[in-house]
Amino acid sequence: MPERRHYSRLAVEGRLLCRVLDDEAVPGAPVEGLPTDICINGMGFLAPKMLQEGFILQLTLEPSLPELAPLEREAVVVGSQQTPEGCHVSCRFTSGDESDVVRMLLHLYQRANEKHTPPISQLAWMCGPEDLERWPFFTAGRDCWEVDEAPCGPHGLDECPACPHAALAFLLWADLEAEAAQAADAGLEPDPQPAATNGEAK
Repeated sequence: MPERRHYSRLAVEGRLLCRVLDDEAVPGAPVEGLPTDICINGMGFLAPKMLQEGFILQLTLEPSLPELAPLEREAVVVGSQQTPEGCHVSCRFTSGDESDVVRMLLHLYQRANEKHTPPISQLAWMCGPEDLERWPFFTAGRDCWEVDEAPCGPHGLDECPACPHAALAFLLWADLEAEAAQAADAGLEPDPQPAATNGEAK
């Protein structure tokens, strides 16, 4: 099995409709699932029936946050596990505009308790010690849309999804514990953290 990048996932609540596409890309009957988490390139959910790896899905995610529009994507199942609660599915998005996912991630991230460890926009700019000295608000745990002196200028949260740095931040925001475990299983040293944190180069 090829190595997979372990992106940090954000918990997501709402409603999910899932259709399995057949060999001719014709969607089957909709099945309602329970969304659990989302990252830059895919999501996890609980399905009422088993979905095998390799299945192609048509997904409609309706998040519980009123400011977020439904997200429609095609995806491929990359992992599934049957449990007493149902089938836990991990899937990778294969269609759609990345900025729509980034917008959802930014709003979920803004509401998450750990959102300032470190600020996601600090990762976006790949800040080193000199950058953190130039933009000290990062070391205070604030994000670019919360201040006027950001490197990208004054702006609101909803202007960030169109910024290529925002997508880069979520691509760099890896689940380090999961990647370390994968490296240990393979007998390898884990990759270093790709960005500076709290003024120290990693």
